[in-house]
Amino acid sequence: MNERLQYILADYVAPWLVRGLASTLRIQLVDSHNLEAAKDAKGHYLIACLHGRMFLPVWQHRKDGVTTLVSRSRDGELVARLVHKLGHNTVRGSSHRGAREGLREMVDAGKRSILGMMVDGPRGPREDPKAGTIAIARLTGQTILPLTASASPNWTFGSWDKFQLPKPFAKAYVLYGEPLKVPKSAKGAEAMEELRLELKRRLVALRERADRIATGEDGA
Repeated sequence: MNERLQYILADYVAPWLVRGLASTLRIQLVDSHNLEAAKDAKGHYLIACLHGRMFLPVWQHRKDGVTTLVSRSRDGELVARLVHKLGHNTVRGSSHRGAREGLREMVDAGKRSILGMMVDGPRGPREDPKAGTIAIARLTGQTILPLTASASPNWTFGSWDKFQLPKPFAKAYVLYGEPLKVPKSAKGAEAMEELRLELKRRLVALRERADRIATGEDGA
């Protein structure tokens, strides 16, 4: 598929399909009190979401003026166009390309908006957050809100992130994890790594719980 056609699909066809699918879902929010706890005086916080579970969080927070970091890859361009059409602002950059510029723009955006990060993207490893999330949280003062989702039934793709897409009319669950505050005093590789690993632990545990809830193994 040529590049121009891909961009047309991302700009016009994909948003229409996403809205159509999402309108059929029965979405339940779980532990939304954690969302309220994460907000600062301006109502801002930093969403930390796993790449493979971004469909529902992006949809759920499409009207909140979130500024989302998206990679500078070709696939990232398609994602950026789609999430922008759904209502998100975007900053381009990743740990591989434009990392410093992306970090600077996200810190600036944090003065006026909620921030969003697909923390293990754009190349993985799966469910292993990048250190940039911790750095942005420390520099902005925004509290990290672990966020994930699961749905049943769903399609789970064979991509590196095991991307999950709810099937039409699925029961879907959006889970808000315990907020993680990164103190300004957290400096040095050891302190930052400890916080990164704690974020990983919370996100993996949250995703596992979301899957149990979606399959009926754990009551919401």
